[in-house]
Amino acid sequence: MESTNTNPIIIVTGANQGVGFGICERLLLQLSKSSPPDASLHPEGIPVTQTLPPTPVSGLTLILACRNPSRAQAARKKLLKLLDSHIEDRRVIRGYDGHADVFRKGLRIDFVKCDLSTSTGAFDFCDQVEKSYSYVSHLVCNAGIIDFSHLDYWRAVKHFFWGPIDFATYPAYKIQHIGSTGSEGQGLTFQCNLFGHYILFRRLEPLFRRAPTQGRVLWTSSLDAFPRCFDIDDWQSLKSNRSYEGTKYATDLIAMELNRRASASQTPLLGSKVKEPRHILVHPGITYTEIVTSQLGVQWLTGFLAWFALTLARWLGSVNHPVKAANGAVSATFAMLAPLSSLPSPTQPVKLGSRAYWIGTPYVGLDPVEEWNEQQDEAPVLLAKCDALYDTLWRERKFRSNGIGNGN
Repeated sequence: MESTNTNPIIIVTGANQGVGFGICERLLLQLSKSSPPDASLHPEGIPVTQTLPPTPVSGLTLILACRNPSRAQAARKKLLKLLDSHIEDRRVIRGYDGHADVFRKGLRIDFVKCDLSTSTGAFDFCDQVEKSYSYVSHLVCNAGIIDFSHLDYWRAVKHFFWGPIDFATYPAYKIQHIGSTGSEGQGLTFQCNLFGHYILFRRLEPLFRRAPTQGRVLWTSSLDAFPRCFDIDDWQSLKSNRSYEGTKYATDLIAMELNRRASASQTPLLGSKVKEPRHILVHPGITYTEIVTSQLGVQWLTGFLAWFALTLARWLGSVNHPVKAANGAVSATFAMLAPLSSLPSPTQPVKLGSRAYWIGTPYVGLDPVEEWNEQQDEAPVLLAKCDALYDTLWRERKFRSNGIGNGN
């Protein structure tokens, strides 16, 4: 974390399970050390620069942005238990500097309800954050869905024997629904994976500008973010049978365009510069999480086989299978903690990806935004569509709150 006398305030969506929980766990353990190891990683492809060691933070406000209050509170208790156990282990280390105890005293883990499946849920979350916090330093756009229909078991078997690594990386045998919409009419996967987060960014923009250091917005992409699955004429992926992959590629386009605009807007204002947040694409690699088992009701044996397939792929040489959620979180913690000079250039069409050596040790690599040169002209068009939808929904919300159209 860059030098500041004010502790970070970090929002993580979907924080109660899966990669979101892994991000929170890894972040707490990193910041409990006076020199977080993830802040000093050097992904291949990024020039190594001379930077000052990160200044230890004396605390953190971590906001768990989740739909389910009971699961969020359970996650909060589990995170605190994991951190306390970690601190106990550090106390017995010779030369322990006491920083973990200082960090623990300054730690707040809050829950704010966040339902990204509707614009109302996203706006309500932002209203609560605006009332409760003076600024936001980081937003981790992690929550998302795959609109599963069923598994094509025969196709899965053939895929496995054709190539176990490809089987565990690009699961085309997971069949998705086509045309699902949310309660407000937007594409369901589009709303949950991309547009709900876009509302959070737009609505909380003033809070990022108040942060003591330049804010950071992390957009979670995927190895499955394929340009062939995205069509600008079907920008909400309502006609696609690969809505997950399409919305993930749309996320790549949005993040790249927002970065371009933020860089262009850094002009002098009253003797200083506008502190627009930095947008960073990350992905967790392939991890074993509840995103499949919770939606398909997979039994324990099938779940074990899925976990084994991912681990086998790593043993066979794949670097894209961290498997554990906390290991898949390494790209996100690096993006949050490393100096900005250690991150990819804002105009470089890449994303930070979580990887792992065959024994499971995680590290960070760079992956390209696929076909960026061919697709980059669609980025401003997509952003304009999102802006127009946001403005329409925001005006409707203001009209309702002012009593217009409801007889008041």
